[in-house]
Formats: sequence, structure tokens, C-alpha cells
Amino acid sequence: MKKLKVAILWHQHQPYYKYKNEFLLPWVRMHGVKDYYDIPALLYQYPNVKQTINLAPSLILQIEDYINGTVEDKIQRLTKIPADKLTIEQKNDILDNFFTLNIDNLLLPHSRFRELFEQSQNREYALTSYTSQDWLDLQVWYNLAWIGQISKKLPIAERLLQKGRDFTEDEKNLLLELHNDILSKIIPEMARLNQLGQIEISCSPMFHPILPLLINSEAALEAMPNAQLPNPIYKYPEDAKVQIMDSINYYEKLFNKKPLGMWPSEGSISEEALELIAKAGIKWAASDEGILAASLGDQYLPTYKYFPHKFQTQTSEISLFFRDHILSDKIGFVYSNWKPFDAACNFREHLFEIRNEIIKNHSEEALDYAVVPIILDGENCWEYYHENGILFLKDFFSMLGNTEELETVLYSDCLDLKTPDFLPKLQKVRAGSWINSNFSIWIGHQDDVVAWNLLSELRQLIETKKTSFSAEKLNEIMQEIYIAEGSDWFWWYGPEHNAPNKSDFDMIYRWRLAEIYNMIGETPPDDLFRPIGVKQTSSIVPPKSSISPKITGKLETHQDWKDAGIFYCNAEMSTMHQIGEIASQLYFGFDNKWIYFRIELINNLLEDEKIEFRINDIILTYQNEKLNVISNKFIDLHFAFTNYIDIAISRASLDSTLEFNLQTTSKTYKIRYPKIGSITVDIDK
Repeated sequence: MKKLKVAILWHQHQPYYKYKNEFLLPWVRMHGVKDYYDIPALLYQYPNVKQTINLAPSLILQIEDYINGTVEDKIQRLTKIPADKLTIEQKNDILDNFFTLNIDNLLLPHSRFRELFEQSQNREYALTSYTSQDWLDLQVWYNLAWIGQISKKLPIAERLLQKGRDFTEDEKNLLLELHNDILSKIIPEMARLNQLGQIEISCSPMFHPILPLLINSEAALEAMPNAQLPNPIYKYPEDAKVQIMDSINYYEKLFNKKPLGMWPSEGSISEEALELIAKAGIKWAASDEGILAASLGDQYLPTYKYFPHKFQTQTSEISLFFRDHILSDKIGFVYSNWKPFDAACNFREHLFEIRNEIIKNHSEEALDYAVVPIILDGENCWEYYHENGILFLKDFFSMLGNTEELETVLYSDCLDLKTPDFLPKLQKVRAGSWINSNFSIWIGHQDDVVAWNLLSELRQLIETKKTSFSAEKLNEIMQEIYIAEGSDWFWWYGPEHNAPNKSDFDMIYRWRLAEIYNMIGETPPDDLFRPIGVKQTSSIVPPKSSISPKITGKLETHQDWKDAGIFYCNAEMSTMHQIGEIASQLYFGFDNKWIYFRIELINNLLEDEKIEFRINDIILTYQNEKLNVISNKFIDLHFAFTNYIDIAISRASLDSTLEFNLQTTSKTYKIRYPKIGSITVDIDK
């Protein structure tokens, strides 16, 4: 029996959080003790399961700073302060930051942590009534809750978890030492597994930039022909080359060999980026199946993503893998709510279906050349799983290692696979990323463009002055530029993503650009001292006034909705994006006779996609350009669909308080907006 090869890549990455002399955000340390050590440590129990771990150098640089004690994060600093010496300002900082975690899975299971959280909901009570012991317990619990499932069995962690409360200052300090001990094990553990041949370690460009946009920001036009571009155009292929080469050299310093593979930041590729990657000696790279479909056009078949594609650049050849985004997102977004064994079984069933599909379309012989690429974020999804996903991973690895029809492989294991005759040659690569197959997240919003403009103006100024700097000084300046070119700063601009620390990313970005101006002896422009865009995009914006739009569903009447309330569906997203997103925004408003809704879609609905819209006791289901209404009473309703879905319901049909939510369903996914509860609006106010 021929086996189906499965190649799984966990991408591990954090932005470069250094701000002045500390890490402003603690996520390198917190994910380090929770996630980065657990997967390699767990793999020892499953020696026949191979995995690929992609490391972003910007992450490892920060881990090294923690281990060496050269930089601390803000949370560490607040934790180290003796509880009885905390000032009011420091206590407020703790209340602002020490509950920033997944409440359901990292906080509520711990009774003392839950108690402190519930009391903190009345801030005045916490500030005036918390004892020194309460503050000390909170300092300990926030750092203890992030410890991964495997590390929880270490003696000091186990002891503190069993004790639960009334911690001492010495125990707190031992916990912080344990964090550093765990961080110091991450790279050596990966190196050992790499030496054993069980894992492959690939890399991303040094500070995680979107390579095609560095080479030439006009690359955005390939997928978004109407995109607004930076002025001046960002066009620095030499920066992209340095980001690639610095990453390779840093990898070699860590592991005493060069990497074979690269996950370009956010799966972002273009022909020019692949030329630089291949020329640097990288043998394989990966992106999303949407890029393969866009590149092959009418020649594309869904099974083609299960075969490596050779791409000939101007000077070199490189193997490209295109991830199955549905299966990858199953782990990232779906299985966290399943029983672990059921999730592992479901994943295996999907692999069986893929195996059968390959045999059906291309013969059993094609399995010799096939591989299923599974690529996903290796850190952010686990906090949504019970026990940080360890139960799922155990069942998952066990099934992968003990299923006769399947075998796990490293991506480099597939470099010598023959290209089957039926596979069309990849003549061109359409530029794009693993999110929506374009670069909209990083350059598609006016705030993104403002941020790019600031960087582009500075980069151009450096070009005009670079001959006046010594080689050492220019290198220092450019290192800061490379950090500013990272994708993460642009990720948070615009309405697509929200997080409690969203404004911190803007602050770090503008601060770094201002520091570079100081380094080159120029006065920073005033724009660098003003926040870019809004600090936080609320999911819900209330109506400005009454509206009476025409129900046409057409773009031409969109001006009628300018005073409507808006629910931003994508503002529910944070560090991860999900395949299957259908709705973009929901507009709502009313006049004295009607309640109005307009649903804006990301793309036209496919045949198997539908939208279920619940308004109080009314259920409206839209599919295949038809609206089905379920109601226990007569309702007066108007409906239209062209560019948008427009709905008007008579006020007489509804109560004065509206409660509504939206659920989108595709072949594979159901996504609810909002994730929990409903949007509530009092239309009599």
C-alpha cells in the first residue's frame, strides 16, 4: 500500500518588541514558556512523527536577550517589584496587564486567579482593598498561568500550582528563574531533534518583512490593481536581500549549517522575491494554495496543491509547496472546540479523502510524488484549546505515526520527488500572501499607506546621506530600518485586527523611525509624534442619526448608509486570520417606520455558502440569491441583493430592543459574529 506523505510546518514568530531599553510586550517570553518548548519536547514520545518548525530570527534574538539577562519586558519589571512596595501607578499597570490572556483556558481553571480577576472588575475595590498578599498572588499567577503543560511538571511549577495561593517573594523569584530556564532549553531541544532527523528547522527573513513589498511596493498591484501605494514607492531589493542573508547567517550561527527551507513572512512571495531566496541557496519555500490557483489560472485543479512545484527563477530553481488552507485552519481555528480524539480522527479522515482524490484523479502511482502541506501559526491557537492543546497533539501525533496509509515527512525530504507529467509547469508566480492571496492586510488601508509613506521618506533620505556615514554607523542605521520593515507594524493598522495592545505597535513603530532620524542627525517630522489612525477599532460603531436608505443592494446607494451603525466583522480577528471569512461589515440603522440592515461581503457567495441573520425571534437565511424567512408572526420585509445584501423590516414587526447576530457557513466553516452573544440596540433611544 502506497502511503500519503504529510508535511506539517509550525511557524513560530514574534515581532521585535524592544522599545527603549525593555521589551514593551511580553509575548516572546510567555509563548516561549507555553508553546515553543512544548512541541519539540512532546515529539520525543513520537519518534516516527516528523515535523518542520519555522523560526523567525526576530523571535530568537529576543529569546537570547532574555536568557542573557540583557533586556527584560514590562511584565517582568512589574512582577519583580516586592508586592508591599508597589505604587498606585504600578498597581494600575498590573490591573491593566495581568489579565491579558485567554480567560476561559488560562485563568478560570485556577480558583485563586479567578477570584482575583472577579474582584478586579471593580478597580476601585482592587486598588483600595487588595492586600500585599493579593498583589503578590496576582504577580505569581499571571506568570504561572502561561507555563506550558509539559513544563508544569517541573518541580517548582508543580509546587506552585499545588499551593495555589499565599505565595512568597522567594517563590515568585524562583518562578521567574524557571521562565528563563525554559527559554534556555528551546533552541538546544530543537537542535537535538534536528540532529536526530525528526524535525527540520526552516527560517523566515530576519525581521519578518513582506519581501515583495520591500523589493517593489508595486507588487501589491498584481492582486489589487486599484491599491493605493506609498509615495515615494518603496523599492529596495537590496534590503530584501539583506533580510534573507542575515537570516541564513544567523541560522548557521545557531545550528552550524545553512537552512534548506524558508517560510517567507506571511507566505508572501513574488517572482522577484523567489529569485532572491533561491539565489541565497534556499532549496524550498512555501505559500498558500490561493497563490498556486492564481498563478496557474484555468490550468489549476485542487489536487495540484498536493505536489511540489519546481519554479525556475532567472538564475536558480526552487521547490514550492502550497499549503492546504482548509486543513491547516482546522487546527488553527476549528478543533479547539472539539474533543481531542474526535478532532484527530476528523483530520485523519480528511487525509484519507485527499489520498482517495489523488488516486481517483491521477492514479495510485501519483502518491509517490504527492505531499500534503499543512502550515500554520505555531503559537497563538493553543490557548483556545483545553490544556493548551496537549491532549489534541498527543492524539494527533499518535494517529499520524500509527496509520498505515500515512507518513509524516520533512519538506526537505520531498526535494528530489519527481514532477509528474500531468502537473502543469509553473511558468509564473502571482504575487500574494497566505491571507486572501494578496497584501491587503499590510498595504490595503489608508493607515497602512501612511505608515509606509513615513518609512519610505526616511529610507529615501538615508540613501541621499549614506556616503556621509562610516560603514559601522550605516550598519547601525540600517539595522533599525530592517526592524521597521517588519510586517507586524503594518498588520495592526486599519480595522482588520484588534488587541488590547494594538496602540503599542504604532507607538513602537513611530518611536523607531524617530530614533533613526536622530541617528542620521535630522529632526523627526511632526507626523511621527501623532498616532497613525485610530488606536483601537471597536467592533461596533453606533448609528450617527436616523437613516432612510433605498433598498437596492447597489454600490450607487452606499452614500445613503453613511450615518448607519457599523459592526466590523473582521475586527473580531487579532493575530490570526481564518479561511472561510465571508462577511466584512454589517451596517444597521432605522427611521420612524423601518429597521435597515446592509451586509457587505468579502467576495460573492459561492453555491455552498450561506448567511444566517437572526434578529430577535426572526431567522433570515440567504443562499443562492434567495432569502428564506422563519418567523412565528407576519413581518413586513423588503430585500435586495447586488453588491450588498440589503434588508428592511417594519418597526411594527419588532420590539423596541433589537438583538441580532450573523452566522456565515461555507462547506467547511461556520463563523459567528459576534463570537459570543448578540449586538443589542435600543431603537427607542
